[in-house]
Amino acid sequence: MKRCLNYFVILFIIGLQSAIAGGIENIKFGLYGRTEQNIYRYYNYLSKGNFYTQRVSNGYSAGAMLHASVNYLFNVGASLGMSESSYTPNMAFGNNTLWNVNLRLWQVNFWGELKLGQNEFRGARVFLGGEFLTLEYKREIWSLGQEGVATWPHTRFMPRIGINYEYTWKKKWTIQPNAGFRLSFYNPVGYDYTFNQFFAGLSFCYKLKSW
Repeated sequence: MKRCLNYFVILFIIGLQSAIAGGIENIKFGLYGRTEQNIYRYYNYLSKGNFYTQRVSNGYSAGAMLHASVNYLFNVGASLGMSESSYTPNMAFGNNTLWNVNLRLWQVNFWGELKLGQNEFRGARVFLGGEFLTLEYKREIWSLGQEGVATWPHTRFMPRIGINYEYTWKKKWTIQPNAGFRLSFYNPVGYDYTFNQFFAGLSFCYKLKSW
């Protein structure tokens, strides 16, 4: 897995060099939406030793994106959106238990795509990029009734990798289903700090300009 990531990073750099040398074209604007399964671990304070419990929380995100072609083989993109998810860690601290956490995060994504195949208007692509997460809202619900403060890190950067399929019609509109993983290399502290994720979504784009 790590070797494949290294190979893709090399191709990503080559594509960026092509973008600098030859410029980008086929600028597209679009909207996207996706479902997200956030895999998180939290420390069980009632157990003896370092015992972590892992759970999955379903969330969703939506936003706007820009997409451009560098050449017939390489594309780049960026997006801005917001995600929302709810967690039920049930973490006990003495007589008090953390029942529920609602998170809302700004997402800034950027990525490069490598086309698989020669068809200009349709085909699969693998992508590699990154995501900046910024905390916008958090609410904790405890068994004793009080609401907790925001302990989630205010900003995090995490790499993303996946595959999509682009279909173009009338040379203007594109639809692109996609799926992938967001990875984290942070050590877990409390809950949700690993924040590994599987996501699947759909985007619609319209070509703004071509030169």
